[in-house]
Amino acid sequence: MPNRSPQPLYIQACGFHSAMGQDDAIIHQCLSGAKPSNMVVDQDILNSGRQTVIGRIAQPLPQLPPAFSRFDTRNNRLALSALQQIESDVHNAIA
Repeated sequence: MPNRSPQPLYIQACGFHSAMGQDDAIIHQCLSGAKPSNMVVDQDILNSGRQTVIGRIAQPLPQLPPAFSRFDTRNNRLALSALQQIESDVHNAIA
């Protein structure tokens, strides 16, 4: 195997969807303290019934296309939301 020096890697685009929001400007506001994140106390999520703090996503998640209905999970909807934000960048990178 040839010994190659590592090439720099540049991230061209990022998609987000979290309790802090779904775009980089809003997430930066949450991280800087200028805007509150959607962190809430919940006592139903732990098996012990104890309270814990969790992040809840306030924005609606996109629906997966009908052809992918068997993969319709919350995680895949989160991934689709992030992908939709960078879709044009992905197409440009492939072209």
